[in-house]
Amino acid sequence: MTLLEYFWKSSHQIVILSPGENNENSDIVGWGSGFILKYKERFFFITCDHNLHMDDYDNEQRTGIDYNIGLICNCKHPNEMLSMGLITIPGFYYFEYLDGMYPELLDLKDLAFAEIKFPLPLPIYTNRLLDFDGETIIVAEGETKLFIDESSIGIPNTNDEYIITGCIRNEICNGIRMNRQNTFRDQIVYTGEKYCNSYLVFENPTQVVYDDWKGLSGSPVFNNNGNLIGMLNRVVEETSHLYVTPIQTILRFIDYTINHEKYMISLEESK
Repeated sequence: MTLLEYFWKSSHQIVILSPGENNENSDIVGWGSGFILKYKERFFFITCDHNLHMDDYDNEQRTGIDYNIGLICNCKHPNEMLSMGLITIPGFYYFEYLDGMYPELLDLKDLAFAEIKFPLPLPIYTNRLLDFDGETIIVAEGETKLFIDESSIGIPNTNDEYIITGCIRNEICNGIRMNRQNTFRDQIVYTGEKYCNSYLVFENPTQVVYDDWKGLSGSPVFNNNGNLIGMLNRVVEETSHLYVTPIQTILRFIDYTINHEKYMISLEESK
């Protein structure tokens, strides 16, 4: 498997569904990305918190409105052949405060993850990725998507180039057909700087056009050696700036949650 195949298979696309308990009647209100990380023998789906809580980031405070996340499987639902196969992901952990009450933890605020339990109710397949010539197939349709192992984690430096893949210009046509445009962003460089002391600042080789990036929030960011170095959070239109949460920050949040779970279990057992 080439690195191009690995990058494409390791990035997962999601739909953001309207709030409510009955996901069958939910409307698609947005699109995003994420990835599955195997860490300490557990599997976690990781994405941006603003994909779950779109309304919160307008006012910089929690509104109590939770959107649902559907993982796109790129296969038909077995019971409804006209339906797009989705796996709804419950149980997200996220940082409760957005208002600066705990400034030392604000680098966690646009980060969310949920533990994935296998087997999944549906398989997750690739959609087809073509080369820049529009004809050569890099990844065929219907191949199995991948998770990222913690052994592939890396640290960014200013000498490497970086890659982000995913789908943009997503839309549902005629109520049933999903249209989207695959994208493969390369020649991205790390500036060595941070934004708000939280996000790593990367530079795209060309100026950012927002519609060319919409739907990529939550995408894994890889270096050209195949190492996972973080997650795309934001792009700044009319600049070349990309803001990325470092993978070490993500692991810190997961470790905190795991340790908190162990502590709560020990409290229950001691009663």
